[in-house]
Amino acid sequence: MNHMNPLPPASASLPLELADPILACIVHLVAVSSRWNPAAIAHPLNTIARSLAPLATEAALMHLPHIDLDTATKVGNVELLRFMHKWSRQPGGRPINYKSTLDVAMEVGHVEVLDWWMDESQLLLNWHAPSLELTCRQGHVCVLEWWQGRGFPHLDKVSIQACIREASVAGHMHVLEWLLVHLPGGEFAAGARVIEHMVLEHVAQEGHVGVLEWWYSKAGMGLVEMLPLGKVVLGGMKGAHVQVLEWCEQYPESIKQANGLLVNNQMHVLMHAVNGKLLDWIDRLGIIISNLEYWHASEAACRNGDLFAIQWLHRKGFLVGSRSQLLSLAVGAVTGDDLGVLEWIQAMWT
Repeated sequence: MNHMNPLPPASASLPLELADPILACIVHLVAVSSRWNPAAIAHPLNTIARSLAPLATEAALMHLPHIDLDTATKVGNVELLRFMHKWSRQPGGRPINYKSTLDVAMEVGHVEVLDWWMDESQLLLNWHAPSLELTCRQGHVCVLEWWQGRGFPHLDKVSIQACIREASVAGHMHVLEWLLVHLPGGEFAAGARVIEHMVLEHVAQEGHVGVLEWWYSKAGMGLVEMLPLGKVVLGGMKGAHVQVLEWCEQYPESIKQANGLLVNNQMHVLMHAVNGKLLDWIDRLGIIISNLEYWHASEAACRNGDLFAIQWLHRKGFLVGSRSQLLSLAVGAVTGDDLGVLEWIQAMWT
């Protein structure tokens, strides 16, 4: 071989008008031989551009009936959406099928797909509040900007409340900031006023200290009304997030509100402190414990086989239950020959 003068690359030996039907036949054969494995069926389609192989694409779609407009929307393939839509209007074409396209597109953040549905498809769409909830849950500001560019269609109090809630619980401060700045006419503040009081509990349970700080700082600026802080401690205990409890320690108002709820038996935290190994924080924060919490905390400590928690509850006078009750709860937590918990409970009633 003459390396100084390499041979020119071979030209295509198969015209595209023949390649497409041959690929379609290959797709049929692969579908049967692979027992309709989606990856195997799709593999021949990668040979040439999809737009140049309509027959092969149709063959693949006939073998993959679950691939519908929702699927194409989820993967963000506008070309496939156009192909399936056009094919459905032709004789013998496969009918289109879709269910929750806007929800899917907003959840994954495909703005170009949203444009296709709104401007090109001319298909019936079902737009409702959960579509925007999904957007905020996933943190897709690009979709919110698209929504703004469309003039905020379907803007209502229910959808605003849902957006604020989902962005908060998901920890997306950038979404909260966008909603605060861009929603028209003070809609954010109005929505925040009627949002569920448990939102910050869920935020705390997820450990999103940044979101707690965001709400507190914006309320301090007078931009929003501060949401109730009473259940932030509960959320921190449920999620076992020390950083949330440290935040509460910095903001005594949250502890004051929490104790107000605890005194009125509107929430219980001791069992969650046992489960999260956070009993030291009961004293550190000055949490008030009612006798209605004693049994559930004692039960949790014994079920967990947590000798430290059992002894802590005993010192505080919070450990309740008969010896047989506590032993029957603790026996399930025994592993190997570690009988320390059982021996301690037995000794206390000897």
